[in-house]
Amino acid sequence: MKKRIWFNRWFSAAYHFIEAIKYNDDGVAYQIYGTHPNEDTVYFKVCDHSETEPELEEERNMLIFAWIIA
Repeated sequence: MKKRIWFNRWFSAAYHFIEAIKYNDDGVAYQIYGTHPNEDTVYFKVCDHSETEPELEEERNMLIFAWIIA
């Protein structure tokens, strides 16, 4: 079974992180999910699944994180 990781509102550097995760030396299979309010987010190109999030009025309290979904 593939491990699943969700990148939420990351920066464009996530593109390189996702590639490193997907093409890891251990051969572990991952499914990558990405969400962001910007539909042209660069890392969507390397995600297996991506969705555009709604813009929020109070962005100042936003956390940027990646989840490993068991």
